[in-house]
Amino acid sequence: MGKPPSVDSSVRGAVFVDINDANMVAALSSDKSSVTLVVRNGESSGSKNIAFDLTALSSVGAKVDFYRPSATEDLTHLTAVPVQNWSFTATVTAYSITTYVIAL
Repeated sequence: MGKPPSVDSSVRGAVFVDINDANMVAALSSDKSSVTLVVRNGESSGSKNIAFDLTALSSVGAKVDFYRPSATEDLTHLTAVPVQNWSFTATVTAYSITTYVIAL
């Protein structure tokens, strides 16, 4: 076995953000230009609307890009959702995982 590759300790990746929701995970990009939010909807009864409060962020862009993999969408870039008054609402389809990218 060879020696493991060296790691540059000055290089940092994204930092996870505590959002206190078992169905979501969020991370701040290493350059602090965006927050990526991954949402899981395990409900079988259908879609649900979720309101996202962005007031904890120091800045936020005008829209949120989002992507969803599924049997028919294959990580499709879906229509951006507008940010209004530091929040946005999105519909999360049943049995889906949706990724939201919020520019800062």
